[in-house]
Amino acid sequence: MRIGPLAVCRSCTIVYVTMALAGIACALFSDSVATKTAQTALACLMVITILVSYPPLYRKLPRWGCDLARGSLGAIIAVTAAQLISAPLAPLPLINAAVLVIIWFTFGAIRQKAKRGKCNTCPEYREGHICSGYAQQSVNVRKYEEAMAAYFTQQRLKKGP
Repeated sequence: MRIGPLAVCRSCTIVYVTMALAGIACALFSDSVATKTAQTALACLMVITILVSYPPLYRKLPRWGCDLARGSLGAIIAVTAAQLISAPLAPLPLINAAVLVIIWFTFGAIRQKAKRGKCNTCPEYREGHICSGYAQQSVNVRKYEEAMAAYFTQQRLKKGP
């Protein structure tokens, strides 16, 4: 999906959209008893979402399963944030937030380890330049940075100093 010059992947789009929708729902129905029950149920869904999101399992899911996992992740993030705002010292939102942070760093470490392992075995690794596998990605990142710098420079010139 494209938002102007920015390309956003399908999974990220689903996470952000469900996060926004769940955040709006939490804001609209924050005092409802049904919402409290739904928040607790969503906390239980967190366990399933985390298990299904484990990379070896996630890769085997059909596309709709991946979309469902990402959508539930967005809702979990929004509900956890809403719970932390409404009751910052309540145990359930603190536990949810802690689990989300731990999982974020754990999966990040797994991704980095996998990337390092792949790069270290590449014959181009020690040549001192960007390898052919990342050359196009590097070009795209530079184009993006230049486009954003030009955009923000134009916006600043329009507003004045």
